[in-house]
Amino acid sequence: TFEELLEVIELHTDPDEELGGRRWAGGSGNSAASIGTIRAFMRRLRGASRHAGNLIRGWLFKEHKDVLTDFLGKLDIDHEEGMVDDLPESISDDALKAAIDLLIEKYDRELVAVYLTAFNASNENRWGNLDTVLAEDERLQFHG
Repeated sequence: TFEELLEVIELHTDPDEELGGRRWAGGSGNSAASIGTIRAFMRRLRGASRHAGNLIRGWLFKEHKDVLTDFLGKLDIDHEEGMVDDLPESISDDALKAAIDLLIEKYDRELVAVYLTAFNASNENRWGNLDTVLAEDERLQFHG
């Protein structure tokens, strides 16, 4: 999730972290200006997290609506061009696996991972089994 990404960035830029901080922030200098800059950067980044999520969801809906409609269709969830009035509170493991397999077969796996993460993060009732699949399915991991 975006929050997890922020945690990784913070770990590598934290001026108070003795073991690994500042690796991504230009070295070992401890000037008050550089520490203040790092902290200001992280405050702004955290403040942008809600907007970043909206931006990603908007991009996915506009540019990759077919991923959404294929996913919802495979799950037999009624929708109108990707818009859902009543999303189920949960989905069976078998149905979820079949839908994910379809998406991975048709689309870039990293796009599928981004889509599924954004989908579940934006739902009022997150699907626990989707969180599990996102964490454990090797096909949905980012490998830099």
